Amino acid sequence: MTVVIFRHEKLHTGLFQCSWIHISNLRLYGTAATQSCNEHRDLYQTLGVEPSATAKEIKAAYYQLSKIYHPDRHDGEKQKHLAAEKFLQVAEAYEILSSNEKRKTYDKKCQERWMQTPTGSWPTQMKVKKNFEDLGLDYKTFEDFQRSVNTRKRWSQHDHWQMPDEFFAHFGSRREFTNTFRPRTATYFTYSYKDPMQRQREMKEWQILMEIEKEKEKSKYKTPAFVIMERERKMRELSEKRTVNVLLLAFGCLTVLLYIRLT
Repeated sequence: MTVVIFRHEKLHTGLFQCSWIHISNLRLYGTAATQSCNEHRDLYQTLGVEPSATAKEIKAAYYQLSKIYHPDRHDGEKQKHLAAEKFLQVAEAYEILSSNEKRKTYDKKCQERWMQTPTGSWPTQMKVKKNFEDLGLDYKTFEDFQRSVNTRKRWSQHDHWQMPDEFFAHFGSRREFTNTFRPRTATYFTYSYKDPMQRQREMKEWQILMEIEKEKEKSKYKTPAFVIMERERKMRELSEKRTVNVLLLAFGCLTVLLYIRLT
């Protein structure tokens, strides 16, 4: 797997290079899938992976960079601000490259751009191969972290961080930002969605969850055996009455027909 090993001086260089990008001009999730490969920067270079990197390599690179550029790991307002901008670039790159559909769209645009260049060559860079297990990470822990990140709003337009608590546990520091993760009981239509179908999917999941909760509530209060037996007895009586009524009706019809023939 391809992961970049960042040294301390390289980190500050990267932070300085990204300082010209204002945070309000970053397009995190709006039209990320249609972003051109030269519009802001090469997303593969942002994550420090090759264009042929696998999904696991991209995940490992994102996890490492998100720890390096997280504002809590830097001192001073300026460094925190630069780290926040770099962190958003990494999140934007991962948002596109972690989705097969968005990554195909991005690669297609990059290929079209490559065909239009005079040299016709991909931007390449030598990277150091490294397994994500070598980072001291447990894969299950990483998957749980990634799943929790996807269920939260990671950044809003009001400079408000919303990262999961388990993310801060890896830093060994206490959480300083407000957690606005909403419980399951909250409605979903107040969120800013990444794609038009996300609201429909979440509303469907919410309906299924409510049905499951209702079934659980019903199972808590089981019907006593004698009540069930009484219901069955009443059903049998009702069935017997219907049978008798059908026989009486049939007998009445036959009597009428016989009387008509005789007269």
